[in-house]
Amino acid sequence: MSYFGEHFWGEKNHGFEVLYHSVKQGPISTKELADFIRERATIEETYSKAMAKLSKLASNGTPMGAQRAAHT
Repeated sequence: MSYFGEHFWGEKNHGFEVLYHSVKQGPISTKELADFIRERATIEETYSKAMAKLSKLASNGTPMGAQRAAHT
């Protein structure tokens, strides 16, 4: 049976260094993720507004099918 200590600590206790580095980098990584999500939300909002505008423009005209049906 293998144990956590055999896989995590390894030779020269590198596991602790990796863990310490990850914990120290946590706030930076969290800020980068939050910035990415904020930017993505802004992009999605802009896209949504553009699609709504196109939809409104398309619905203001008379549909092609309605013109043909009226003339028959």
